[in-house]
Amino acid sequence: MARLSGTRTRHILLRSLRALTSSLLTGSYSSLSNSATSTFSTYSTPSIVNRDANVGSQFILHSLLQIAFLFLWVYDHFWYAEAVLVLNDVNLKTLYFRHLRTPRYVHIPVVTGPLAWTFIAILSNGATMVNAHSYAARICANIAIWSILLYGTFFLLAFMDYAIGFELSILSLALAVHQLSIHVVALQWIFGFIIIGLLLLVTLAFAILPMFGKELILFSADDDADSEDWEREPLLA
Repeated sequence: MARLSGTRTRHILLRSLRALTSSLLTGSYSSLSNSATSTFSTYSTPSIVNRDANVGSQFILHSLLQIAFLFLWVYDHFWYAEAVLVLNDVNLKTLYFRHLRTPRYVHIPVVTGPLAWTFIAILSNGATMVNAHSYAARICANIAIWSILLYGTFFLLAFMDYAIGFELSILSLALAVHQLSIHVVALQWIFGFIIIGLLLLVTLAFAILPMFGKELILFSADDDADSEDWEREPLLA
């Protein structure tokens, strides 16, 4: 029954991916895109448009790599899927460090959201890749889960980026609940809830700093480094 359910889920996901890919290739979203562009241009300025356009190429690459990962995952090519995830992680980290001062409406859905999800996906797919059911593999998984806390703390301490802290907390909660549903007597879901608590506390501490006059580095509105239209400049001036 479980095998049948997994096969059915796989077929549904494949049909959805094929429909999405076909729509992207045939341009069936052109009218919706034109409508959204005209609406956005009404309330935008050249500075805002340039900030958004500068992240476009790498976000498109992220979307393509995400589609490639899903196709590899549903066909059980977990090693190739892991390689695609690592490549996507490098792409998103490059995007993150190149655009440290993007506005929140771009930074959260385009940069930190995909970056947090990709990191969790690397851990999850990696466990599936090595078929982590042995005692040694469980020990490694119990150690690896703490990298989520280190990962989130790095961005909090280095860039005061509370957005990725909240996102990793939500994803860690999902991971802990899933582990609890699989093994009640286990350490991983306990570690998961501990990580959620610690990461959430640190994130909240950084999130309330602006209330006391502390300005977040990433969301500084007076930095025009990303407002220049360098992404769409010609290669030869």
